[in-house]
Amino acid sequence: MAGEAWSRVRRLAAVESPIALTVKQAAGREGVRLAEQLEAMALVYQIEQDESFGRRALAVFSGVAGAIDPDEFHRAVDGDFFATEHWPKAFARAWDWLQPLMTEEMRTRLLAALEHWNAALFRHTESWWWREAGYNCGAIPVGAQGILLCSIRGESQNPDLPRWF
Repeated sequence: MAGEAWSRVRRLAAVESPIALTVKQAAGREGVRLAEQLEAMALVYQIEQDESFGRRALAVFSGVAGAIDPDEFHRAVDGDFFATEHWPKAFARAWDWLQPLMTEEMRTRLLAALEHWNAALFRHTESWWWREAGYNCGAIPVGAQGILLCSIRGESQNPDLPRWF
Protein backbone atom coordinates (compact mmCIF):
# COMPACT_ATOMS: atom_id res chain seq x y z
CA MET A 1 0.00 0.00 0.00
CA ALA A 2 2.82 2.41 0.81
CA GLY A 3 4.44 1.68 -2.55
CA GLU A 4 1.17 2.38 -4.34
CA ALA A 5 0.79 5.67 -2.45
CA TRP A 6 4.34 6.72 -3.33
CA SER A 7 3.70 5.84 -7.00
CA ARG A 8 0.68 8.13 -6.98
CA VAL A 9 2.67 10.97 -5.41
CA ARG A 10 5.41 10.58 -8.02
CA ARG A 11 2.89 10.49 -10.88
CA LEU A 12 1.24 13.67 -9.62
CA ALA A 13 4.65 15.33 -9.24
CA ALA A 14 5.66 14.38 -12.78
CA VAL A 15 2.68 15.96 -14.56
CA GLU A 16 3.46 19.13 -16.50
CA SER A 17 1.06 21.86 -15.40
CA PRO A 18 0.78 25.54 -16.26
CA ILE A 19 2.07 27.83 -13.53
CA ALA A 20 0.38 30.99 -14.78
CA LEU A 21 -3.13 30.92 -13.35
CA THR A 22 -5.71 33.64 -13.19
CA VAL A 23 -6.90 34.50 -9.71
CA LYS A 24 -10.17 32.70 -10.39
CA GLN A 25 -8.28 29.58 -11.53
CA ALA A 26 -6.01 29.75 -8.46
CA ALA A 27 -9.10 29.73 -6.24
CA GLY A 28 -10.77 26.91 -8.17
CA ARG A 29 -10.06 23.36 -9.27
CA GLU A 30 -6.98 24.31 -11.30
CA GLY A 31 -5.48 25.93 -8.21
CA VAL A 32 -6.30 22.98 -5.97
CA ARG A 33 -4.66 20.64 -8.46
CA LEU A 34 -1.54 22.80 -8.82
CA ALA A 35 -1.26 23.21 -5.03
CA GLU A 36 -1.43 19.40 -4.65
CA GLN A 37 1.20 19.05 -7.34
CA LEU A 38 3.44 21.59 -5.61
CA GLU A 39 3.27 19.51 -2.45
CA ALA A 40 4.00 16.32 -4.40
CA MET A 41 7.02 17.82 -6.20
CA ALA A 42 8.41 19.23 -2.96
CA LEU A 43 7.92 15.89 -1.20
CA VAL A 44 9.64 13.96 -3.99
CA TYR A 45 12.54 16.40 -3.76
CA GLN A 46 12.66 16.07 0.03
CA ILE A 47 12.68 12.27 0.00
CA GLU A 48 14.66 11.49 -3.15
CA GLN A 49 16.76 14.66 -3.32
CA ASP A 50 15.88 14.86 -7.03
CA GLU A 51 16.68 18.48 -7.83
CA SER A 52 14.64 18.46 -11.03
CA PHE A 53 11.48 18.06 -8.94
CA GLY A 54 12.72 20.63 -6.43
CA ARG A 55 13.46 23.23 -9.12
CA ARG A 56 10.05 22.70 -10.72
CA ALA A 57 8.43 23.00 -7.30
CA LEU A 58 10.31 26.25 -6.64
CA ALA A 59 9.09 27.63 -9.96
CA VAL A 60 5.48 26.88 -9.01
CA PHE A 61 5.94 28.13 -5.44
CA SER A 62 7.56 31.37 -6.53
CA GLY A 63 5.22 31.79 -9.48
CA VAL A 64 2.02 31.49 -7.45
CA ALA A 65 3.07 32.99 -4.11
CA GLY A 66 4.64 35.99 -5.80
CA ALA A 67 2.33 36.47 -8.79
CA ILE A 68 -1.14 36.03 -7.29
CA ASP A 69 -2.28 38.91 -5.11
CA PRO A 70 -3.65 37.21 -1.97
CA ASP A 71 -6.20 39.95 -1.32
CA GLU A 72 -7.57 39.54 -4.83
CA PHE A 73 -7.46 35.76 -4.35
CA HIS A 74 -9.63 35.99 -1.24
CA ARG A 75 -12.07 38.32 -2.99
CA ALA A 76 -12.42 35.59 -5.63
CA VAL A 77 -12.84 32.96 -2.91
CA ASP A 78 -15.61 35.05 -1.33
CA GLY A 79 -17.52 32.85 1.13
CA ASP A 80 -16.16 29.49 -0.01
CA PHE A 81 -14.15 28.56 3.07
CA PHE A 82 -13.00 25.34 1.38
CA ALA A 83 -11.07 27.43 -1.18
CA THR A 84 -8.98 29.07 1.54
CA GLU A 85 -6.85 26.08 2.50
CA HIS A 86 -5.01 24.67 -0.51
CA TRP A 87 -2.41 27.41 -1.07
CA PRO A 88 -1.45 28.08 2.57
CA LYS A 89 -0.88 24.36 3.17
CA ALA A 90 1.09 23.92 -0.07
CA PHE A 91 3.16 27.04 0.63
CA ALA A 92 3.99 25.83 4.15
CA ARG A 93 5.24 22.47 2.92
CA ALA A 94 7.14 24.00 0.01
CA TRP A 95 8.76 26.54 2.36
CA ASP A 96 9.90 23.77 4.66
CA TRP A 97 10.89 21.10 2.17
CA LEU A 98 12.57 23.29 -0.47
CA GLN A 99 14.81 25.36 1.82
CA PRO A 100 18.08 23.77 0.62
CA LEU A 101 17.40 24.94 -2.95
CA MET A 102 16.52 28.54 -2.11
CA THR A 103 18.96 31.39 -2.44
CA GLU A 104 18.97 34.01 0.30
CA GLU A 105 17.33 36.50 -2.09
CA MET A 106 14.61 33.98 -2.96
CA ARG A 107 13.94 33.20 0.71
CA THR A 108 13.62 36.90 1.52
CA ARG A 109 11.22 37.46 -1.39
CA LEU A 110 9.14 34.35 -0.63
CA LEU A 111 8.98 35.11 3.10
CA ALA A 112 7.55 38.56 2.32
CA ALA A 113 5.01 36.95 -0.03
CA LEU A 114 4.00 34.39 2.61
CA GLU A 115 3.57 37.13 5.19
CA HIS A 116 1.31 38.92 2.70
CA TRP A 117 -0.70 35.70 2.20
CA ASN A 118 -1.04 35.38 6.00
CA ALA A 119 -2.26 38.95 6.37
CA ALA A 120 -4.81 38.50 3.57
CA LEU A 121 -6.10 35.21 4.96
CA PHE A 122 -6.35 36.69 8.45
CA ARG A 123 -8.37 39.68 7.17
CA HIS A 124 -10.56 37.39 5.08
CA THR A 125 -11.25 35.02 7.97
CA GLU A 126 -12.05 37.90 10.32
CA SER A 127 -14.63 39.23 7.86
CA TRP A 128 -16.80 36.11 7.57
CA TRP A 129 -19.42 34.54 9.84
CA TRP A 130 -17.56 31.23 9.93
CA ARG A 131 -14.73 32.77 11.91
CA GLU A 132 -16.79 32.07 15.02
CA ALA A 133 -18.38 28.83 13.80
CA GLY A 134 -18.20 25.96 16.24
CA TYR A 135 -17.83 23.40 13.48
CA ASN A 136 -15.20 22.68 10.87
CA CYS A 137 -15.87 25.45 8.32
CA GLY A 138 -14.05 27.96 10.53
CA ALA A 139 -11.30 25.45 11.22
CA ILE A 140 -10.45 25.05 7.53
CA PRO A 141 -8.94 28.50 6.88
CA VAL A 142 -7.69 28.93 10.45
CA GLY A 143 -6.03 25.50 10.41
CA ALA A 144 -4.42 26.17 7.02
CA GLN A 145 -3.13 29.50 8.26
CA GLY A 146 -1.80 27.82 11.40
CA ILE A 147 0.23 25.41 9.28
CA LEU A 148 1.65 28.28 7.22
CA LEU A 149 2.40 30.38 10.30
CA CYS A 150 4.24 27.53 11.97
CA SER A 151 6.43 27.08 8.90
CA ILE A 152 7.55 30.74 8.77
CA ARG A 153 7.48 31.54 12.48
CA GLY A 154 11.21 31.01 12.99
CA GLU A 155 12.16 33.51 10.30
CA SER A 156 9.38 36.07 10.15
CA GLN A 157 9.94 39.36 11.89
CA ASN A 158 6.52 40.67 10.89
CA PRO A 159 5.02 42.65 13.77
CA ASP A 160 1.58 41.12 13.08
CA LEU A 161 2.81 37.55 13.57
CA PRO A 162 1.65 37.32 17.23
CA ARG A 163 -1.82 38.60 16.29
CA TRP A 164 -2.11 36.12 13.43
CA PHE A 165 -1.25 33.31 15.86
